[in-house]
Amino acid sequence: MWAMPRFGVNLTSIVATSAVVTAVIGLSLQSTLGNVIGGIALQVDDSIREGDWIELLDTRTQGQVKKVRWRHTVIETRDWDTLIVPNSQLLGQTIKVLGKREGQPTQHRTWVHFNVDHRYPPGDVIRIVSEALRSSSIPGVAAHPPPDVVCLDLARDGKDSFGLYAVRYFLTDLERDDPTSSAVRERIHAALRRAQIPLALPAQTLFVNHEDQKAERKREKRNARIRAALRGVPLFSQLSDEEIEILADSAKLAPFVAGEVVTRQGAQANWLYVLIHGEVEVRVATDHGDDRKVAVVKAPGFFGEMALLTGAPREATVVALEDIECLRVDKDDFREVLSRRPELAQELSMLLAQRRVELESARDNLDAVSRSRRVQTERKRILEAIREFFAMND
Repeated sequence: MWAMPRFGVNLTSIVATSAVVTAVIGLSLQSTLGNVIGGIALQVDDSIREGDWIELLDTRTQGQVKKVRWRHTVIETRDWDTLIVPNSQLLGQTIKVLGKREGQPTQHRTWVHFNVDHRYPPGDVIRIVSEALRSSSIPGVAAHPPPDVVCLDLARDGKDSFGLYAVRYFLTDLERDDPTSSAVRERIHAALRRAQIPLALPAQTLFVNHEDQKAERKREKRNARIRAALRGVPLFSQLSDEEIEILADSAKLAPFVAGEVVTRQGAQANWLYVLIHGEVEVRVATDHGDDRKVAVVKAPGFFGEMALLTGAPREATVVALEDIECLRVDKDDFREVLSRRPELAQELSMLLAQRRVELESARDNLDAVSRSRRVQTERKRILEAIREFFAMND
């Protein structure tokens, strides 16, 4: 090296150039080393595993971890996108691991908001929606803890005339967040329609419809449909047009969504359903504790006649096979018809007895004489039950 200056070589520039090169190499390796060290850390402490659903709080991005590599982590989003995140960046921010608790099943609490007219008591709204959500399972919604309903606000500023509510449920399939919330909204909407509680609009929103004649025609068409549905029930074949009109005025539309339990075996529910659209499956509990399918009822059809007229517990569980629409005829609605014509109880008891014995005769292989005797026995029993249920003996 002592000879280099004699040949015109500047040692100072060589040393300076070497330092610069070393610095450049160091800086270029800094990011790579950070990513590699981050990858090692992720794999060693196992804080984020392949299959976990995470949220990057800096960007509010959610996705499922597919691969944890030495330099980067691969995340797939619900929008069918793939994110390649350098490990140094991943560890440089706060990460939320969704639905993960040590020793607990994967489930993430999700909120679904809805508005209801403030004139309806919050207790009633909470009870009606809670019962609808818990009556039968919804795919993707955890059974434990069960969904719950809370009232968040009652329009304190007076600008809006609705109460703000939310359903809180635990999502078990984190990839299907929106479809599951949609199914929950369907349950909410159907339950509120059955209870004749409308979803609310802000007070400033106003719809003006000057087509009164068109609206009247629409109402008449709906009422004609209800009367036709009631007239199609064999149980009501003995009713006059006036009596059908009484039931039509008081009958309630009762929609249910696919998979929802319409009525459950053993329940005390004193009303009859007239199925005007869709199909339902009838199930009975076996001695082994499971349910056995016994029939499918298609529109037009009906079920629950013994509960309506005698107060008997439900003999089967009925589940909607698709989105259905029913008419619900309550005991109090039918009381007015019976009070006007008490002798109708005789005719109804005979119809119920015949219908019941028809179902039993195939099972018990009854001959004509045995069927006739059983019909008379059933008629007397049912007639007495009707009179007692509607207090007609007083």
